[in-house]
Amino acid sequence: MSRKIFGLDIRNDALSAVLVNSSIKGNWIEAHASVPLEDERVPENTTENLIGRALERVTSKVNPSSAFCVVSLPPHQVLLRNIQVPFKEKKKIRQILPFELEPLVPFPVEDLIFDFHVITLSDPSDHTDLIAAAVEKNYLQHVLDLLASFDIEPDIVTLGGFSTALYLADLAVMPEKWLLIDRGPNQCTIFLVIAGQVCLARSLPLSSGDSLQAESLQSEINRTLTAFGEIYTDELEINGLFVVHDSREGDNFINDMRRITDIPVNRINLPGDSKLIKKDYLAQSSDAGIPENALALVLAEIAGVKILNFRRNQFAHKRQWVEHKTGLIMTSILVGVVLLMMYLNTMIDFYGMGKKLTGLNRQITQIFRTILPDARIVDPVHQVRQKIASMRKKSFFAGQDEKNIRTIDILNEISQRIPRTTEVEFTKLILGPEGLVINGVTDTFNSVDDLKHQLEKAIIFQNVTISSANLDKSGKRVRFKLKVNR
Repeated sequence: MSRKIFGLDIRNDALSAVLVNSSIKGNWIEAHASVPLEDERVPENTTENLIGRALERVTSKVNPSSAFCVVSLPPHQVLLRNIQVPFKEKKKIRQILPFELEPLVPFPVEDLIFDFHVITLSDPSDHTDLIAAAVEKNYLQHVLDLLASFDIEPDIVTLGGFSTALYLADLAVMPEKWLLIDRGPNQCTIFLVIAGQVCLARSLPLSSGDSLQAESLQSEINRTLTAFGEIYTDELEINGLFVVHDSREGDNFINDMRRITDIPVNRINLPGDSKLIKKDYLAQSSDAGIPENALALVLAEIAGVKILNFRRNQFAHKRQWVEHKTGLIMTSILVGVVLLMMYLNTMIDFYGMGKKLTGLNRQITQIFRTILPDARIVDPVHQVRQKIASMRKKSFFAGQDEKNIRTIDILNEISQRIPRTTEVEFTKLILGPEGLVINGVTDTFNSVDDLKHQLEKAIIFQNVTISSANLDKSGKRVRFKLKVNR
């Protein structure tokens, strides 16, 4: 059984595509194309129009019809962060990932779609190391709509260059610690690979000119590796540097990199080095420059390499039943649907539904009366939301400098103000409209006074009073209560 795999690599300067026919006899490159985004400085030449014209040219050379499609987005459109989470199960990681990334990304998390890549250099029992990736939902929807206009329905949408790094990392011939440089006209993405694991991905801007780009990149690499080493406490000695460069500008950049660095620098050659592609095609092909990153999308799928995929949640790919090409299955499904509807029609008790609805309305009324006892019910949901918004405006610290101070900032301020020599244990912190109440236990009454004076030094605290301070039953510890006013 054979299938076709279509890889499309979208960049800010070009579109590249590769179509591979995969079967038990081998894998052949049927077609490939690389089309620049030609900007003729016409006002209506928006990015959408440029990509649309490029897609029209690409699909005229490489037909994606009935193929498994893998599409990669420009790296600068994807946010990348290295983080640690206190879970091992991927389901839990996916649930808490937006909350972990919320303080690390410049956009509201509800506007982003996430995926992650697990780093398994070590096996710590208390956390998991990740490369987290996020893309704006509006941008992803825009790309999917544009592709759909050319009858391209991608099964996977990933980060450009990531498949290349993952595929190469799986090869035994690669060194222990190496860097992959995925270079574009004015920016590049670097991938750090250690022991076959992609451990770091960063998109970096570049200066104009090959020489300036090489020097700029060398500085960025040094800074990135230093930061990574500090996080993971690992001494990094890079054994090799590999460059992906789909354009035909020559080897000036690679020669400049070899001149300014002691690390061996090489250009990768996926079509020639990959054992998954039949070499007969390469000998017969008259076309030059098979796009590396587009080919890597296909090779990763053939090799079964798990890559980032942003087609999740509302963007998940929904295959049509017609792909099964079996009338019997379609007929069985239709019969099952009809029988299910008949069964549901006989089981649904409209009286019971009405009774349940009445009960729900009664609960809504009770909740509404608890929150707004004197108000007249018009639109309960809207009225309760207004009440909550009003309460938030009156909450502790609300409106200070026209910003809300987060609870975690309050906890951090308290933690920073406690002297290391003070032995204190907080048992309760209550934050409400009237202020902040802190209950705890410490060693002496002097420690309570010291804690009060330290908290009064905080900019966000205006007044701190000791509500109570008493010895506990043992007579060795002091229980205290502090009230912090704005």
